[in-house]
Amino acid sequence: MPGPSEDQGGAWLGLQRWVPDLAGSAFVAKSVRPTALKPLLATPADSGPVGVFGRDLGRALLEGALRLDELSPDAFRLYPALLLRPRTDSSLLDAMRAATFTMSAPNGLSDIEGTLARHGYVKPGASAVDPHWEPVPHRLGDDALRRHLRGLSLSAHWARSAGAYYLGPGECPTDLQPIADLPGSTAIASWSSANARARHSSWR
Repeated sequence: MPGPSEDQGGAWLGLQRWVPDLAGSAFVAKSVRPTALKPLLATPADSGPVGVFGRDLGRALLEGALRLDELSPDAFRLYPALLLRPRTDSSLLDAMRAATFTMSAPNGLSDIEGTLARHGYVKPGASAVDPHWEPVPHRLGDDALRRHLRGLSLSAHWARSAGAYYLGPGECPTDLQPIADLPGSTAIASWSSANARARHSSWR
């Protein structure tokens, strides 16, 4: 259900901080088996990975057009990936708040780079931020927000364990591309984190 983004709390930047929008989330797989799933596909079955939105799955289950036992991993041929969508009010501003985990700012802002330094992972005076993006956070006058966004601009090495690696404006990870390619969608920015187990983007 649409609504403003909300922060569920936590010391680290992770998808568990989002209030999920399961209706707007998508399941993506290489292909699907049940005939009942095929009319629900948001992407053409012959164009690569296929995607089904949660709202369409829910409607088909309620109407009896699809049985729950048809949604097994085998139904998708391979285990489907859940592209979790956070709840937002559908504005670009709120989408970016969710993508950057600033939903509850100034509360909830983190200092990932400082935490890495305090635990001895980063040497004193050294930077964990990708050199390409290093100058950008310095333009911000708010110190807490600057430290928070530095945690979303880490080098690929440090983003493997904490924070995130910023892919850049207009970029989109491969596993999110089927959704970004839908008519009317435009990728705004993307991040990758935690050994590539989690990727998130903002698009309109």
